[in-house]
Amino acid sequence: MIKLTPDYIKDAGGLLPALTLRSASIVREIIGNTKYNLPQNIDKLNRIITHKNPHLDEYMAILIFRAVLPPDKQLIPLEEMVLSSTNNDQVAKATWPSSAVFGMGGVHTGGAKPLIMYDEHVKSGQKKKNGSATSLMLHKLFVSNIPIQLLQLCEEVDHIDAFGGAHYKHLGIYIKDLHDVHILLKKAEIKQPSIVESMSPSWKEALINACIATLLISIVEKFNPKTENYLFTRKTYWENCLRDSLEIYAKNTLLNGNPNFRESFNEVKKRSLGYNWMRDDTYLTKRSTDGKKVKELDRNNKPIQQLAVMPYIAAICQEYWGPVLGQIILSHFWEARITRQMTFLRVRNALEKELKDFSKNYPFINSEVGNISLHLCNSFTVLDGSLQTPVVIEVNARPDIINAKSAIDDFLASYCHGYGYALLHQQNTGTKVLTKGKNITYDEWVKLCDLLIDIEGNSDEKPAGCWHKIENMEGKLESFLLNGNAAHQYVPKSSITGEGLKALIDRIHEEM
Repeated sequence: MIKLTPDYIKDAGGLLPALTLRSASIVREIIGNTKYNLPQNIDKLNRIITHKNPHLDEYMAILIFRAVLPPDKQLIPLEEMVLSSTNNDQVAKATWPSSAVFGMGGVHTGGAKPLIMYDEHVKSGQKKKNGSATSLMLHKLFVSNIPIQLLQLCEEVDHIDAFGGAHYKHLGIYIKDLHDVHILLKKAEIKQPSIVESMSPSWKEALINACIATLLISIVEKFNPKTENYLFTRKTYWENCLRDSLEIYAKNTLLNGNPNFRESFNEVKKRSLGYNWMRDDTYLTKRSTDGKKVKELDRNNKPIQQLAVMPYIAAICQEYWGPVLGQIILSHFWEARITRQMTFLRVRNALEKELKDFSKNYPFINSEVGNISLHLCNSFTVLDGSLQTPVVIEVNARPDIINAKSAIDDFLASYCHGYGYALLHQQNTGTKVLTKGKNITYDEWVKLCDLLIDIEGNSDEKPAGCWHKIENMEGKLESFLLNGNAAHQYVPKSSITGEGLKALIDRIHEEM
């Protein structure tokens, strides 16, 4: 078990920095005598910067970076940054010259020059050379061979960042929940409002570091050479620990009075305990040329299992950090995932209530989750001779609605057979997300994305346009298009509406 003594916690400045510091020391022990080169001017370094709402590859890279820093630099603060300008961001200009910047700066820098930068993103039209911030940092930092246990987890993170395919219960997906959630610290009382707080960058980092550190220890200590599998992947190892952790959380959370809590909790519990590593979606995959998922194979031509999943982490976290601290760490992830599920139900229920007839347009509906509209595109004949009528579902979500995208996408798949598009306006970030349904052809999606970018511009260009295309390492478009995000607020706001989107889709069908 990893011990954190009261003196250790006090010297680190509290529990959260103690978790980060101890996690970094675990990584340092695994690195051992591996040779590495610290960047020049490391003495000028006084902070680490990443984009707002960072991903697992940034957290992984930052933890390894902390592990090799001099002791007096290991707890320099982590800041999540929003760029407000492509070439004249005053905050970036003031802070980047003394910072290590992760996951941003490769496309736009705000006019700043970072002391150190690890960013795999490239300008439009350039080929991406590295899969993630983690692989880029490893390539630049280490001189000799990286320990295989560290490399294995890094390769999983890198692969998922490059090609997608993370399981729904993967740590990287849970991290997205942490960014969105607001922790209910005190319920409302008579004349007293509820106390709700979002998680600070150091708070999130400490929890994620604690999970990464225990995964690394488990990869080192729990490998069975006879079966070439890890002991912590056995259901007999993790099942009871996961069940107990969820039940303890349910008894103590302040959310259990919410009308959607029990249904959401039961759904999360059922899906978590039903995790089966033998299913295809638990392996690392790539897309073949025909668009199908194929399993990534290791050096022995065996499929590679995803290891950083919460069912495993639930058990190893309690084993290594202890039952009390381990439960404290895990409860944050359960809170975030169940809050996400409760919001999913709210949005899904609102859509089911308001959109009941898919043979007519709904130009404007004021619902409890925001404004909803449904637009029917012109019908057209496909190869089998049948008429198809794509739909556009548009939602202008209220600021307190998080995770609306997954509910809209699910509704589109369930009620419209995935034949249409979802346009989400997110008031809390001032951004838009356009998603294609699963039965929209890839060629049609490419044409629509190209048309939108022709009209409103590419956010990776200078001056920045409205839309950012998400491509994997193979150059294939993902199923969504972004008009800005939480970290890139310099992106102009798109003027596209559901009605305007319908007109573009009809135009594409006429030309096809």
